Amino acid sequence: MAQKTALCFGGTGVAGSAVVRNLKHDTDDWKIIVVSHQPKPEGLELFEDVEYVQADAFNTGAFRTKLRNYQITHLFYTAHVFKPNMNFMPANDLGLRMVREITSFTAKIAPYFRTLVEEDFQKMFANIVGMDDGGSNLKLFTSVMDVLKDHPLEHAGIVTGGRCYGSVFMGPGLHDYVIPFREDFPRIAADSWYYQVEDALAELAKERGFNWSVMRPSTIIGYSEGSPFNFGTSLAVYASLMKELGRPLVFPGMMKAYNAQIDHTSAELLARQLIWAVREPKAKNEAFNCVNADRARWFEVWMAIGKWFDMPIELKENGMSTDAILLDAEKSGLWDDMIKKYGLRNQPLSKLAPKTTIDSFMMIDWDQPYSVDKIREAGFTETVDSSKMFCDLFQVLRDVKAIP
Repeated sequence: MAQKTALCFGGTGVAGSAVVRNLKHDTDDWKIIVVSHQPKPEGLELFEDVEYVQADAFNTGAFRTKLRNYQITHLFYTAHVFKPNMNFMPANDLGLRMVREITSFTAKIAPYFRTLVEEDFQKMFANIVGMDDGGSNLKLFTSVMDVLKDHPLEHAGIVTGGRCYGSVFMGPGLHDYVIPFREDFPRIAADSWYYQVEDALAELAKERGFNWSVMRPSTIIGYSEGSPFNFGTSLAVYASLMKELGRPLVFPGMMKAYNAQIDHTSAELLARQLIWAVREPKAKNEAFNCVNADRARWFEVWMAIGKWFDMPIELKENGMSTDAILLDAEKSGLWDDMIKKYGLRNQPLSKLAPKTTIDSFMMIDWDQPYSVDKIREAGFTETVDSSKMFCDLFQVLRDVKAIP
């Protein structure tokens, strides 16, 4: 079988790192090229035996030159230009409750004047969570595709996400909230970069004659050295700090969130689904949801996390902001003390667990199930145990001395 050449754009992130791992163990013969704007991480076995290209994709001339000795046949595009979300949220319990109460109140009153303001609501929240990015992600994607126009591209797989359904910010009351989320749902009114990139992909594929696939995950959980906003790692750091302080593992969300069904996405599952789509005829030119599909609720996962850290859990009616814990640990030197005490890798707390990362996810206190009917019909049947997924990640973080 002829060797395939994979360009993993964004290969140092959570999803991209998982793609690299799975390609290295795939049955097909892959030449792997990792592209990132970051320097090659030192001492990581993952990036041994692969070609690593540090490049600014917006500088298409220089990027094209760096790829001139390759013949790219497959693109795995997992990068995006990040717009920090919820950055207006104060780092205290009051601030977290305030934002939740505003969204809850908005959901209650929206039905009374939905026809007048629904579109404005959607645009406002899309801007808050970074869906309306001013065209940055479309520009990045088209720059990459421009560089690849002279390559023998056969397939392009990209990752967008569940925000295209309004799942992250449009709870019941703010629009026609129908669950589970299905791939053929009508688009919301917001000007989302997900829509822009998916449309550009389909149009370019039609023009150039390659196949494509789109994966729409929920929150991606996995290990990487190059992801600036990693929810799973942030949870591990938060739990480690609370344990060091001798405090119980307080669930950051409100009681409704504790009982809510939230589909998570294993980065490894996402990678396997992307690679599966390369070979599966039924996946040709289609978009698929990508979630663990174990229908877990937060209380199940949180109890497993508490057990793994050997900590009692605690619930608060209105939740608790984790930002204050993280900021205090940074200012007081607690994290630096833990690095010395446990021999941890010297990584800034703000890099491992950026503020607002946990709080913004924990604001969701309604069920968010994704349909997997479409991908099951196409032949992909894998599921992942979400509790085990988190605990496996924590073990990796402990093994690499990221947490005690």
